[in-house]
Amino acid sequence: CDSWNSNGSFCDGGSNPAPAPAPQPAPAPAPQPAPTTGCVPLALEFKTDDYPEETSFVISSSKQGIFYDENTFRANRGYSYDACIESNDCATLRFEDAYGDG
Repeated sequence: CDSWNSNGSFCDGGSNPAPAPAPQPAPAPAPQPAPTTGCVPLALEFKTDDYPEETSFVISSSKQGIFYDENTFRANRGYSYDACIESNDCATLRFEDAYGDG
C-alpha cells in the first residue's frame, strides 16, 4: 500500500493487490403479499341493561347476507361480535330495544 487509492491486502502484511471482488448476483425480488379480498373489519360491542330480552340486533350486507341475527342475551353483560365486510359491499346494522328506553 505505497500509494493512495490502491487495493492492498492487510491480512498478510504485504502490499499485494487484493483480488477483484467476485460479481454479486442480483438480489431476488421480494415476495409479493397474497392478494386480499378487500375485507373491512366491523366490530360491535355493547352491554345489556336489566332487561336483555328487549335487545336484538342484525348485521347484514347486500352481497354477503346476514352475519348475525341475535336476540338472546343475559342482563348486564358485555357482548362482542366481529364481521368482515367486503370493501365493495354495503353493510347494515339494526340494533333495537323493544321497549324503547335503551
